Amino acid sequence: MQSKELKNLELVARGKVRDIYAVDSDHLLIVTTDRMSAFDVVLPNPIPGKGEVLTQLSEFWFEKTQSIVKNHMTDDLDLVDLLDSPDQLDYFSKRSMIVKRLSPLPIEAVVRGYLIGSGWKDYQATGSVCGIELEEGLQMAQKLPEPIYTPATKAEVGEHDENISYEKTVDLIGEELASRVKQIAIDIYNFGKMKRDFTYIDDVVTGIINLMNLKLKENNLVLNIGKGKSDNLMDLVKLLQNNYNKKFKIIYSKKIPIGDIKKTFSNTKKAKKFINWKPKVNLKEGIKKFVDWYKIHHGIK
Repeated sequence: MQSKELKNLELVARGKVRDIYAVDSDHLLIVTTDRMSAFDVVLPNPIPGKGEVLTQLSEFWFEKTQSIVKNHMTDDLDLVDLLDSPDQLDYFSKRSMIVKRLSPLPIEAVVRGYLIGSGWKDYQATGSVCGIELEEGLQMAQKLPEPIYTPATKAEVGEHDENISYEKTVDLIGEELASRVKQIAIDIYNFGKMKRDFTYIDDVVTGIINLMNLKLKENNLVLNIGKGKSDNLMDLVKLLQNNYNKKFKIIYSKKIPIGDIKKTFSNTKKAKKFINWKPKVNLKEGIKKFVDWYKIHHGIK
């Protein structure tokens, strides 16, 4: 199906995939078409329903990440008031968003966890991406040790987006805003990916008992009791939901605590060597044991 146009609204911009219409001085209507874009080129054959899927994805993630950064979504107006006919409503309702009229930044905030696309091309040519030096010998689509911030310009239709350095974004939008955009982009990329060293309580108690029974000449041994590796926080949530056989309402923190980091785990070499201890219960088994105990303790069937 070819893209339809709204004759009763002014078309103010047309990108590779999306059309933007003026609603009033405070609002815009963004329509996601079925046009297909690859390598900054609009391909001749659209994909039916693509615009509807992209709109649903956008709405989902705007809602999920609003605790990290405010967005342009609004419920001030109703789409039905902007359209002339039922046919228009049928076509545009699932592929359109009424948004606040804001001033866009002249950059695209890109975070890469894998070496692919234009990042791979830059790496092949220079050994770096957006001025960030990477180790030699990386392969296409290889996972990077840590996500990297690789901003780009946002080109007009027919032009190519250009990867730029962080320093260039400072020149374009100022140091304070550039720093905020970089941090927000990384926070969004890492959203829900925090990892922690979850250790079952029975294993912890056993480790403490072993330590208490250890005879030392001097009372100065410091060691860690832990699993020695980290698990994804959302994996723990999924295991809890599965064992409770119900879906939880997940409320994300609106502010990441100062000093909080993405991944932590303990070094347990001393515990293994000096008190002959290592954990026996993995995360899946530990969550099941906990839920079973909790249900019995609280009389839940």
